[in-house]
Amino acid sequence: MMLSASRHAEKIQIRVPKADAAFVYFILEAQEGVATHSTLPNVLGDPHRDIEISFSGEFRADVERILEELEDSGAEIQRI
Repeated sequence: MMLSASRHAEKIQIRVPKADAAFVYFILEAQEGVATHSTLPNVLGDPHRDIEISFSGEFRADVERILEELEDSGAEIQRI
């Protein structure tokens, strides 16, 4: 059985200032069942956190909406 393209795992990597990271983590964790996230390795003293968001393709629109709403709330999000 083949899976449709919408069922393939997709990933987005974002960079957020360290000061915004806890808020971004909190919002991503609140979206239970939509996506998972992991903090990518960083160097001590980095002013930012790189986060990888993994999700099923069928949730792409939801993930995009979450990121847009985070940006609208003032979080500085840069896609990497």
